[in-house]
Formats: sequence, C-alpha cells, structure tokens
Amino acid sequence: MRLEIKTDRVQFLATRAPEPKTDPEGRQKRDQRTQEPLWQTELVAIDGDGADVIRVATTFAPKVSPGQYVTVGELVATPWAIGGPVGGGVPGRVAGADAGRRVDAERVVTAAVLLSAEEAERRELAAVEAERAAFAAWERAYEAYEAARTEHQS
Repeated sequence: MRLEIKTDRVQFLATRAPEPKTDPEGRQKRDQRTQEPLWQTELVAIDGDGADVIRVATTFAPKVSPGQYVTVGELVATPWAIGGPVGGGVPGRVAGADAGRRVDAERVVTAAVLLSAEEAERRELAAVEAERAAFAAWERAYEAYEAARTEHQS
C-alpha cells in the first residue's frame, strides 16, 4: 500500500547531502520493487504549524546540497512492520517493537521525488502550457459545435 502525502503547502530545505541508505551492517539498501539502490536525504519540512526534520529515500542520488530549498513531489509513506504484524504501522503515532516505546512514524518516509527549483519551475511552466493548450482545444471544439448547431437550425 502506498499512502501519498500532500506537499503543496510545505516548503522543504535540504540539511544534508544525499547519502546511501544503509542497513545496520553498512550495506546499501535496495528498493523492494525495483531493486535499485536507495539514497537518503535529510530535509526540514516547514509549514504553517512549524517544522520537522524528515529523511526521504529515493532510488537515485538527488542533485541537492545543504541549504537548498527543494520541491518534493510524489511523497509517499509506505506501511511498515517491525518484528511482524503486531509492531507494524503507517504514518501517525504507532507502537514500536520494544516494550511500550512509541515511534513517531510521521517522520518515516520511504519514497520521494526531489526536484531542484529549476526543474520544479520547468514542470510548472509545462503544466501551465498544457492547460492552455487543452483549453484552446476545448474552445475550438465548442466553436465547431456552435457552428454545426447554427447550420443545422437554418
């Protein structure tokens, strides 16, 4: 299950350079579906309620540096389990595996697409242009409909 997180009202600031996401033995972890190596980037997520430090995992090393504002798209939280289904959870406050310890799973984010400010602006401009083109096509179709209706009535 993939739980998408809205990011449109959140600013993200990179606080560390991307680094390989490793297991306790130091081996780089891999995406379960694609088997691509995972990279971890630490960000500060800032919204109207304050700020939190989160770590996001990606299947590529984002081209970001500390202090750079980034755009996060497709931020996804994936349900996870520690020690079987009893200790599992999804974003929110969930019970951890060890005796009553609480884990703030809101900070456990397993996938994201980090975009540079330039790439985010390029995508925004492309989306605006696509919207304009779609509206222009609709206008042409409506004009053709009106012309055909007028011709049919005469």
